[in-house]
Amino acid sequence: MHWMDRVQVWALKKRHCFKDGWGDLSVVDHVCDSIENPGPILPLDLSWTDPTLVLGAELRLGSFTSPVPALAERVAQGRVWWLHPADQDVRGMVVAFASWGDEGPTLRGRILGPLVREGVSIVILENPYYGVRRPEGQIAGGLRTVEDFIRMQGTVFEEGRALLSWAQRTVDAPVAVFGFSMGGHIGATVTTAMRNTPLVVAAPPLCPSEPMSEGPLSVCLDWDALGGRNPKTIGRWIETMDRFDLRQLPAPRRPELTRVIGCSQDGLVPATHALEIAEHWALPFEWQQVGHVGVVLTRGRVLRRALRDVMGIPQRGRRPALLGAVETSRTG
Repeated sequence: MHWMDRVQVWALKKRHCFKDGWGDLSVVDHVCDSIENPGPILPLDLSWTDPTLVLGAELRLGSFTSPVPALAERVAQGRVWWLHPADQDVRGMVVAFASWGDEGPTLRGRILGPLVREGVSIVILENPYYGVRRPEGQIAGGLRTVEDFIRMQGTVFEEGRALLSWAQRTVDAPVAVFGFSMGGHIGATVTTAMRNTPLVVAAPPLCPSEPMSEGPLSVCLDWDALGGRNPKTIGRWIETMDRFDLRQLPAPRRPELTRVIGCSQDGLVPATHALEIAEHWALPFEWQQVGHVGVVLTRGRVLRRALRDVMGIPQRGRRPALLGAVETSRTG
């Protein structure tokens, strides 16, 4: 395992998830059905702060009440960061989804922020159950029950479609989806329902079952609360999470608008997962000789190039400014 991945595992194991057990798994059928047979896109009523000028970009914080019913009050109060070119025409927009434990805009801002200097607008959605959307009793990103995790998947799917629809109405330019790790999984899931959407995913899992039951990320789960780390409990976990296997969903209609990037030294998600997704959906695929964490810390240019490619945006010669240092101090 790459040393960066070891550091990530060490950090994440302090956030034990599912300390309150399984919760109500009757939500699984409903969430899976909504993903496999999506209904109309739910309305998303966004309210925006006045822009703050940051390194040549306009930074706004958006808030909304989730259109998804039956969420706890704090979980339902969504927010979005929007980095928008301040002094040039918009050539594209990227909607970015969160990886496991990714609270706030910093990581995605550092990866994607330089694109703003090239006329690309960036929209970063905060996951339900993360950041200010944590329910009472949750510590950091440590979801309390498996039910919460399932609800997160279903809620991001619906909010993501709604946000993508808003983006497509807002700019007269291509709108792409980006996701790393868990964000890649949910980003791919969203685009199966909006199948002409450009997509770039890095180190995505097929589904959450194997990475969190057999790999190093298994240290994040409170196995005692789930019934003990034994074949019966692990089997129940795998059976539940296999319902979210991307291979059960339709492929993008236009493979040329999609890039799947795998990490040959991935220590957190089996490296073969990205390749299996690309092969199953007949999508363009690219290996990077890095670990799971390394692809976002050291391959930002590769990810941004892929996004430019799927949106059909030529690279400009001017040097981009980094916007990833922007934190939430002004926006909550």
